[in-house]
Amino acid sequence: MAVRAANAGSSGDAGGPRAVLLWGAEEEEKRCILARLIEERVAPENRDLDVEYLDATSPGFTADTVIQAARDRAMFSERRVVVVYNAQRFRDRRTQGVQDALATALPRLPDYATVIFVARHVEERDSRPRAPVSPSLIKAIRHCGQEVLCGPARPPDLAQRAQAEARALGKRFLPAALTELIQRAGPGAAGVIQEVHKLVAYAGERVEITADDVRQLLPPRPDDNIFHLLDAAAAGKRVEALALLRQLLAAGEPPSRILFWLRRTLRELLQAKFVQEHGISHVHEADQLPAGVAAALPREGNLYVSARQVWKRKNLWLQAGRFSWEQLRAAFDRLCLAEAGLKGWERGVENPELALEVLVIRLCSGEPAAGER
Repeated sequence: MAVRAANAGSSGDAGGPRAVLLWGAEEEEKRCILARLIEERVAPENRDLDVEYLDATSPGFTADTVIQAARDRAMFSERRVVVVYNAQRFRDRRTQGVQDALATALPRLPDYATVIFVARHVEERDSRPRAPVSPSLIKAIRHCGQEVLCGPARPPDLAQRAQAEARALGKRFLPAALTELIQRAGPGAAGVIQEVHKLVAYAGERVEITADDVRQLLPPRPDDNIFHLLDAAAAGKRVEALALLRQLLAAGEPPSRILFWLRRTLRELLQAKFVQEHGISHVHEADQLPAGVAAALPREGNLYVSARQVWKRKNLWLQAGRFSWEQLRAAFDRLCLAEAGLKGWERGVENPELALEVLVIRLCSGEPAAGER
């Protein structure tokens, strides 16, 4: 979590910050911060009266709606909090007038008022997160309050949070169980906490939660199975690769989604191999890349967007090292031919599940697909 304010005094007045912006990929973090901000400002018995919720996507939403709600303190009330949900709508250029009006009005709010903007996460095409509001509004928010970027939690932080939640419920995760939990339920904190509660119930009278408990209750993430499938294919392990494919199909994953995961992972591996060959470690973030390397990466499907977590990039770097450029190119060719067959190409395989099995067999054996010869 990153907090930005123009100066210490701007968010430390007697009345607290007049404006707060919560945005970023971690929805659970936003929910927790919002709850804490309200708790710090308004007593539970006064919240029905002194906390108002608005939706930036609702018809008739204007800057005046927000400012009037913020000023509308009831008699004998000490504080007023207005929560504006769906602030990601401000990405729309047509809202510029609303944002300019808010930028002018927010610093002039009375000390008792706080406006909290909550923006849902929108996936970016490039690797750098971009604030969901205009420069003028973000400047005003920082001047009279705080901008809070709720980025993806690091695995150690998720593990610490999961352990704390388990202890509060009278249980304790063994170290290996925590590792399994984060890999299978992460990277979002909401998913991890939800699975902690399931595992606590599953453990019954036992105090300790083991890695076997996690494996019994939580299936591997589908993209983990794709990773293992491609690893098996690179090693020529046909039986193992087909077994992983059939696990995905048996779990109800549609062939179209499996093809999407294969395509996305192969794109990530191509980028990882390219970056790796420029001597760049998986621990480096996007803003640490040399300009030439960063410019060569695609805007859509960028590795540093789909694999923001260091542990995920580590896996990609390791797997990319197991593939040659020739193998990756051939894998893409075969994937494209499989997709063409499903779309009606006369020389392709039309049955989706059979097409996937043929694709996996050819990936394992190195045999060229129809049309490659």
